[in-house]
Amino acid sequence: MTSHAPNLVNLMDRERTGSRMNLRELYLKEKWRNATRLDSCDLLSHYGCVNAVEFSRDGNWMVSGGDDRRILVWNMDQALNDGGYKSVMDAEHRSNIFCLGFDNDGRRVYSGGNDEQVIVHDIETLQPLDYFLHEEPVYSLSVHPENPDLFATACSDGRVLLFDMRQNPSEDPLMIAGFSHAFHSVQFNSVEPRLLVAANQKHGIGLWDIRNPRSCALKYESRSSMHVRFNDAGNKLIGLRRRMPPILFNIESPVPVCEFDNPGYYNSCTMKSCSFGGPNDEFVLSGSDDFNLYMWRIPDDGDETSWQDRAHLVLQGHRSIVNQVRYNSQRSVIASSGVEKIVKFWSVNSFPQGEDKKMGEKRAVYTHEDYIGLVLRSETIVPTEFSQSQTTTENPRMMAFFDSLIQREIEGWDSQDDTESQSPPSADSNNSETSETGFSDFSPRANSFGSRRRRLMERISVSIADDLVREDRSIAEARNTVGDPLNSSHDSTDTSILDSSTLDTSAETIPSSYPASEDIREPPRNRIAELIERKRARLVKIAKRRGKRLRRLNESAVNRSLENARRIVRLSQNSRQRRLRIVQDLSDEDET
Repeated sequence: MTSHAPNLVNLMDRERTGSRMNLRELYLKEKWRNATRLDSCDLLSHYGCVNAVEFSRDGNWMVSGGDDRRILVWNMDQALNDGGYKSVMDAEHRSNIFCLGFDNDGRRVYSGGNDEQVIVHDIETLQPLDYFLHEEPVYSLSVHPENPDLFATACSDGRVLLFDMRQNPSEDPLMIAGFSHAFHSVQFNSVEPRLLVAANQKHGIGLWDIRNPRSCALKYESRSSMHVRFNDAGNKLIGLRRRMPPILFNIESPVPVCEFDNPGYYNSCTMKSCSFGGPNDEFVLSGSDDFNLYMWRIPDDGDETSWQDRAHLVLQGHRSIVNQVRYNSQRSVIASSGVEKIVKFWSVNSFPQGEDKKMGEKRAVYTHEDYIGLVLRSETIVPTEFSQSQTTTENPRMMAFFDSLIQREIEGWDSQDDTESQSPPSADSNNSETSETGFSDFSPRANSFGSRRRRLMERISVSIADDLVREDRSIAEARNTVGDPLNSSHDSTDTSILDSSTLDTSAETIPSSYPASEDIREPPRNRIAELIERKRARLVKIAKRRGKRLRRLNESAVNRSLENARRIVRLSQNSRQRRLRIVQDLSDEDET
């Protein structure tokens, strides 16, 4: 006869933790908390920058996409064992892919990007199910956690749109939010799906109720935001701001809980994401312009720490800017990607395939003059029809372009560029419900030179990245090296596809025929890190001053914001308690 009573170990475990956490969860939590380094491995199959990675909810699948316009589907068991991927989606985008998403059951994959459309794919047949056109590039998307026919998109034209795959194609999607500045991120709350959070280039982070479109329920005090994400419990969100450290909020308050910084961290030149991580979302993850991935520990509840000035871990191994990061809670794996053609896995557990030491070697940083020299030396190729190639080796001109971009941006940065973001608006601005902005402090003429320059550089970087990928493919096609794309990861070391005058397989130095500067021949040093170090003092001072001002917000103003939020989402404290009592009564009836 089998006993269903808990054994002694489980009883001791529950007594120690005060919860129903099992031993595996407890073990992983302690391992992440005490980790001093993480093992890593590289997945190499893309032909350009990897701009998006996402995990399925069950943790069994990952999809990745980027400048090569392809969507790779990775079986996690296979990826963790030998680094190979399962398949490629049949439908390709016409330009760079910026965002990806799974439905809750892991049967559909949604992709959006610079070609102003969202494609819905079937993960089993790999065939496209539908296409949804937009007016401008799609920067982010989120699938409804309960209804796979609903998904929201954040667009370059300043709108957050809600699509329903069941509606007539002639019908327009529902506009949840509309501004004159781009939305860079959007996500549904997994616990309360009627709520979603979005990050706007000018107005920052806002909470929206899809039943009350065009009215921001709660505006969180953060300007110039590029990403925002809920934790799994749906009660916290982490935001990412340009040049500022990541910032943490409780969902019910516009005042930040904590900001996260570390010497060397810098976020300015490219669109980046952030993520919660760890078994219980106790960490914050974000990439940096200094080629590193940063991991901070969130202060415990009751801890009044408002500025975390040291990261729990600084993960080194990328060889260029780190843009994207996601955490797979079922596999205890972090995935990161960026300017390189790789997706890098990190974990407290070791990987069967081991770590590729060569891929993690540091390289010399190109100067702007080095980049110009590489461009002048390149072959003149007339773009041909889009075609597949097997160029998974890094393109030094791509690396040099972003090295040059960062250095010029840092050297040209002036604190006046961020003047508009130094003075937070009053919390009373949440009372505005105009369809154009939802905030009373919006001025369409408030465009600084810095913001115009930023938009210009974003367009230039996308265009050059697109051209470099197209040129690599054209060269490969001209030399009859096109093969089966599914085998690209096994053929990536074939140097016959490269030309010494355009590609350097090691990407360690400037090609020998170009008169390199003496600095390039010295042991690799990171000029970008040196520039960041000189600028950080001013940035930290600005961030801390803003943080103190935000935490001193008038209590009555904060309360008015919260009342406005409750009114919009129809969720007062009394109604919440009433619903909880109903749920409890139903549970008691079921037990009876």
